[in-house]
Formats: sequence, C-alpha cells, structure tokens
Amino acid sequence: MASTFALIGTASVLSGILGDLNTQLNAMVQHSGFSPAIAGIAFSCISAGLFAGKIFLGWIRDKSDGRRAVLAGCGIGVVAFLGLAIALHGGSIVLLYAGSALAGFCSCLGTVVPALLCAGTYAGEEYAKAVSRATSLCNLGMAVGAPAYSLTYDLTGSYVPVVAALLAVAVLCAAVSLLLMRRMQLPDVS
Repeated sequence: MASTFALIGTASVLSGILGDLNTQLNAMVQHSGFSPAIAGIAFSCISAGLFAGKIFLGWIRDKSDGRRAVLAGCGIGVVAFLGLAIALHGGSIVLLYAGSALAGFCSCLGTVVPALLCAGTYAGEEYAKAVSRATSLCNLGMAVGAPAYSLTYDLTGSYVPVVAALLAVAVLCAAVSLLLMRRMQLPDVS
C-alpha cells in the first residue's frame, strides 16, 4: 500500500498546484492587460466552476470511482487551460470567462483529490490517516505552486507559460489517476 499512497501523494501535490489558480486568477488576468472589472468577473466564473465542479466530480465518484472523477477534472482542465492561454495571449473576454469557469472544475481538485483517491482504497481509520496525509501534500503543492506562478511571470513577463504549465500538471495528475486505476484493478476509461 505504500506505493499506492505514493501515487495518491503525487496526485495530491499536483492538485495543490492546480488549486492555486483560484487565488491567482485575478492577478493573472489584470497583469495580462484586462481591466479589474473583467478580472473580477473572471474570478466569479472560476468560483462558479469550483462550486459546480465539486458537485460534478462528487457525482462521478458516486456513480463510478474517485479516480475517474480526477480524470474528468483534469480533462476539463486541459480544455480550460488551452482556452485561458489563448485568452490571456489574445485578449478574448468570452474565452477568458469560459476558460475560467471550466478551470474551476479542475482547480477544485486542490481540495477534493485526497477524499476522491483515498475512498475505495482505504477504510476506517486507515482512510482518515491517508486523507489527512494526502491533504497535507495538497498544501505542499499549493506552497510550491504560488511562488512558481509568480517566478514564472517575473522571468517571462507573461502568465501564458504558467497556464501552459498547469495544462501539463493536469495531464500528469490524470496519468497518476490512470496508474492508480490499474493498480486497484479498476477498468480504465480508454
């Protein structure tokens, strides 16, 4: 089970990095040339996505499995981050709002990955221990992610590379979920 938790821990760190977008989006949008009002609406869009995403991913977990819920969140994140990168680079407000809303479905993984991946893997007291440890690893990802976002902006003068990196993080998190599916002998979705 140690190697299984290593995968859950890896997904938790990655999801923490994704979860930082919630706190950074407003600054990212304003520093990309949009007005504070547009940045505020984008923040409202990601907040709506967070709300809907947690419900949606919980529904997938209830109907199927937590690993599939993580895959769904990451898949939506790939689409969201593509849209956000184009919007931040090209100035499309509509794409900015749509990408922000969809990004909420992925960035909510920063708070729900531990429960999604530990459910069905651990029971009872072991579940409680695993979730608390995985949550700590989410926090580690958030602690690393926020300064990485800022450093990337400082080095490049743009948040587009940050969004591209988030796309890669979402793909890695999805890959870890697929590995967990295989480890737990669950049928994959491919």
